[in-house]
Amino acid sequence: MIGRRRLVALSIALVAPVLVSSIAACGSNESATKQPEMSGLKNSEFAFDNYRGLDMEVIGYALQIQRDKCLAEAGYPQNLQVDEGRPYPTTSVFVTDESQFGLLSEEQARVKGFGRDPGWQPPKIASFDKNYDQVSEKCREAGWRDLGAGSAELVQKYQDLGNELLPYRQEVDRRLPKDLAAKMLACMKGKGYRVADEQKFLQTPQPQLLGVEFGGVEGGSQEWTPEPKPGTIQVDNAFMPGKYVPSPEESKLAVSWYRCQQETGTTKANRETMALVQREYVERHAEVLIELNPKIEALAKTAARLVGKG
Repeated sequence: MIGRRRLVALSIALVAPVLVSSIAACGSNESATKQPEMSGLKNSEFAFDNYRGLDMEVIGYALQIQRDKCLAEAGYPQNLQVDEGRPYPTTSVFVTDESQFGLLSEEQARVKGFGRDPGWQPPKIASFDKNYDQVSEKCREAGWRDLGAGSAELVQKYQDLGNELLPYRQEVDRRLPKDLAAKMLACMKGKGYRVADEQKFLQTPQPQLLGVEFGGVEGGSQEWTPEPKPGTIQVDNAFMPGKYVPSPEESKLAVSWYRCQQETGTTKANRETMALVQREYVERHAEVLIELNPKIEALAKTAARLVGKG
């Protein structure tokens, strides 16, 4: 709470430009061909397929919609209105896609540079109504009851497990071949770019170090100051969907960066190392995954039925 104001919409925060993974210049150059055996789990290329991230997104979606409906029944339709059009989950941060290894293509680099559109977002809501705050909390608790006894504790436990897995990206960076950074620097210099601080680039190669002005998100969640009027629920009606627009210089740089990723083997090294590290992380938590996965899958089915998707 800030004074009597409370921002209550469970919105997706505006996303800053998503840049390609950094290339660590330190760490051991371990082979990505030696893979640990999986123990009773799905033996896919990317072991994070064993974490039910999409199921967790479905559960979160159902909780949000159930809370919105509960609030509307209590005389507060604002959340249901701003959440109209909320897309049903189709992916999660645990789903490994090609964009995590580097830029996807010259065309993507040219059109989006190093950024991504922030995706669907609801407008913000601000509450200056104490009764709304109390009802909102009761509706949140009702949502968990709809999912069944022990659901909140199960989701928290599985979320804690996810938090144990997510730092793996830092391990990937440490494992990448030591010479990749120097190769990227030489490649970018060969394409006409200069780096003011080469040592910094070699430590963590990033396109921002090449002296080019980047674009940004146009539209999306902007600064909004609701009027602190007691007893009101206010919606940011000026909200517009955001879209990332690169600068012309960024687009040109991104094309060169993509080409250098291919020429130096950076994309391939990222993929292979990511596969290896994911397997190690999942093996480390295999026992808990085997225990909790069936419970999360069952809970996600219940959540899907609650919102008419089961």
